[in-house]
Amino acid sequence: VNESLARRCGVRVSELIGQSVQTILTPHPSHPDPRQRMARMLAGEAVEPQLWQMTAAGGPCWVEAVAGPMHSPAGELVGIQGVSRDVTERRLAEDALRASEERFRSVFDNAPVGMTVVSPDGAVLQVNRALSAMLGYDDGALIGARVWDALHPDDVPTLQGLVGATLAGERDRFAVECRHMHRDGHVVWNQLHVFLERQSDGSPGRFISQMEDITEQRVAEAALRSSERRFRSFAESMAAGVLIVRSDGIVYVNEAVTTLTGFSREELLQKQAWDLVHPDERAGAQERVLRRMAGEELDPHTSYRLVTKTGECRWADITIVIFDLDGEPAILSTAFDLTERKLAEEALRSSEARYRGLVESQHELVLRFDADGHVTFANDAYCDTYGLARDQAIGAPFWPFVHPADVEQLRTAVKATMQPPYRATVEVRSRTVRGWRWFEWEASAVRDPNGVVLEGQAAGRDVTERRRTQDDLRASLEDLRRNEEKLRLLSQRHVAVREEERKRLSLDLHDDVCQELVAVAILVESAAGRLDAAPPEVMRDLGRATEYLSEVVDHLRDLARDLRPLVLHDLGLESSLRSLALRISNEKTTVQAIVATDIPRLEESAEMAIHRIAQEAVTNALRHAQARLVTMRLAVVGDCLQLEVRDDGRGFDVERGESSHALGLASMDERAQALSGRLSVESRRGEGTIIRLECPLSRRPDASAA
Repeated sequence: VNESLARRCGVRVSELIGQSVQTILTPHPSHPDPRQRMARMLAGEAVEPQLWQMTAAGGPCWVEAVAGPMHSPAGELVGIQGVSRDVTERRLAEDALRASEERFRSVFDNAPVGMTVVSPDGAVLQVNRALSAMLGYDDGALIGARVWDALHPDDVPTLQGLVGATLAGERDRFAVECRHMHRDGHVVWNQLHVFLERQSDGSPGRFISQMEDITEQRVAEAALRSSERRFRSFAESMAAGVLIVRSDGIVYVNEAVTTLTGFSREELLQKQAWDLVHPDERAGAQERVLRRMAGEELDPHTSYRLVTKTGECRWADITIVIFDLDGEPAILSTAFDLTERKLAEEALRSSEARYRGLVESQHELVLRFDADGHVTFANDAYCDTYGLARDQAIGAPFWPFVHPADVEQLRTAVKATMQPPYRATVEVRSRTVRGWRWFEWEASAVRDPNGVVLEGQAAGRDVTERRRTQDDLRASLEDLRRNEEKLRLLSQRHVAVREEERKRLSLDLHDDVCQELVAVAILVESAAGRLDAAPPEVMRDLGRATEYLSEVVDHLRDLARDLRPLVLHDLGLESSLRSLALRISNEKTTVQAIVATDIPRLEESAEMAIHRIAQEAVTNALRHAQARLVTMRLAVVGDCLQLEVRDDGRGFDVERGESSHALGLASMDERAQALSGRLSVESRRGEGTIIRLECPLSRRPDASAA
C-alpha cells in the first residue's frame, strides 16, 4: 500500500498491511463479488476497470480501480497489483444526472399535456403518451417522424420560421397557437410552447415542447363569435334602437340609436344612458338603471323623453333586460321612437321586444361510441353534465338520457356516422343534472388506415338558450307584425277622416260661400245700376269690387275642386291625372301625364290617396325644384299599381336627410302606408327627383278586369 492510499483511508501504511481488501471497501449494491474478480485474475483472465466505494477519512468515496496479476522474473504468479484514483465528484455528477433524467422522464411520460423532444433537424426523438393519444397514434408510433408531418400544412411555414429564428440565436423559446392533424384527419388546435436546450458549447441541442389541446376552447370561441355576429346582424337590421349599458357607460349602440338621438356612435359610447334622458326625468332614469344593475326586480318596460343632439325632445318606449357580460351585470335595452305614433301607444306597449344575452361558456361534451350507442370514452364535461362517474359512463348506452321523442332522430344520426359520408349533425333533448336541455351534436367516424370504422366520435354543445331565444324572437316578430297591421289601419282611418273633412269643406265652399259671394256681387251690380248721379270714382270702385268678387269666387271654386276633384270621382285616376297635368302646366313648366296600361276603377279611398300623392309630388316640383318638365307615369304591373313622378329640377341630397322631414313627403308616406304600399324617393343635387309609389290593386266590387 502506498502513502496516498493510506492517507485516503485515514490510517498508516502498516495498519493496512495484512488486511483483507474488503476491509477498505464499503458494501454497495453495485459492487461485484471481490473474491470472484480475484479468482478471475489469478486464473490469468483480464479484468475490466471497476468503480468501487471505499472507506475514506472524510466518509465513503468512489474510486476507479484497475487491477492485474503480478509475476516473478521466472513467470510465477506472486500476487495482484491494483491502481485506483478518486472519482467521487464524477460519480456524484453522474448520479445527479441520472436522477435528473429520471425525473425528466417521469414528468415527460406522465404529463397531462402532450410533450415531445425533437432534434434540430425536426426529427421526433421522444413523445409522451398524452401527445400520442391527442393525435390518435399508438405509443412510439411518432418516433423518428418529422415534426412537420403532423402539422396542418397552413401552419408549417410559421413554425419553420420560429424554429429557424431560435436556431439562429434570436430567441431560446417561443409560444404559438397551431393546428395538428389527428390520425383520422380532423384538426386538433394546440397551444404550443417550445424551448431550445443548448449544449455546453452553446450549440443547439434539442427542442423540448409542450402542447395543450385547446380545440374545445377554439370551438367555444368560434361559437361565441358566431353568436356575436348573429346578434349584431339582427340588432343593426332593427328599426328600433338597441343599446348595451354597463356600470361604466354605454358599450354598444346600433344605427337606429344614432338616427333617433342625432349623436354619432363615437359620441354615444362616451355617455351614460341617462345622459340622453330629458333633464326632468334624468335623475329617475339614473336611479332606475343603478337599481336594476344591483339586481333589484323592476318592471322592464317604461318610456322617457329623450333629448337629441339638436335639443329636440322625442318620446321613446324603452325595454331593458339584465344579463351577464364578461362577468359583469349589463343591460340590454331597446328603444322605439314613439314621437310620431303617440296615438298608437297602447298597441306599441303590448309589443315589447324580448332580448336575452347569450353566454356560451360551457365546455363541449366529447365522447366516443360504438354502433349500438354504447359509450367507449367520455370526457369530464360529459360525466358532469349527466352526473356520472367515468366508470359509470364507459360501456353504458346514452339512449336513456335522450328524450323519447328524439331517440329515433339520434339513432338515424348514429347510423349515418357509421357509413359514408361518416358525419352527422343533430339537435336533441337530454335529461341532465340541470333538467332537460337541448344539445347540438356533431359526430364523425373514427376509422383505421384501411377505412374500417372503429367507432364514432361526437362533440356536443348546450344550445338550450339559443333555442329559447329563437322561440322568443319568433314570438317578438309575430307581435311586431300584428302591431304594424294595427298601425296601418290607424293610418288608413286617419287618411279617410281627413278626406271626409276635405269633401265637407269643398261642398261648404262651393255651395255656401261661393253662392253667397255671387249674391253679394249681384247686389253690388244692382246698387251701381241705381246710382245714376254717382261720381265717376265711386262707379269705378264699385266695378272693381264686382271684379274682385268674381276673382274670389273663381279662386274658391278652384280650391273646392282641389279639395274634392270631381273628375276623379266621375272618371277615375287616368282622367284625373290628365286633368291635373293640364291645369297645373304653365309657361315655365310643362306637366304631362303618361298612362302606360289600362287602369281599373279602384276603391274610392285608394283613388283619392293616389291622386293626392301625385298632386303633392307635382306641387313640390313646381314650388321648390324649379323644374321645367314634370312627368307623371301610371301603370298596372301584375297585382300592383305603380305611380312615378319625375322632374328635372334642382334635386336634394337624400343620404344627408335634406327635406326628409318636409310635411309634403311625410304626408305622401302616410298615405302610402294606408294603402299598404311603399313610397321611395331618389334625388341628387342638380339631377332632379323621382318619387315612386307601389301599392296593391284594390278594385271596386263592380269594376271590370280592364
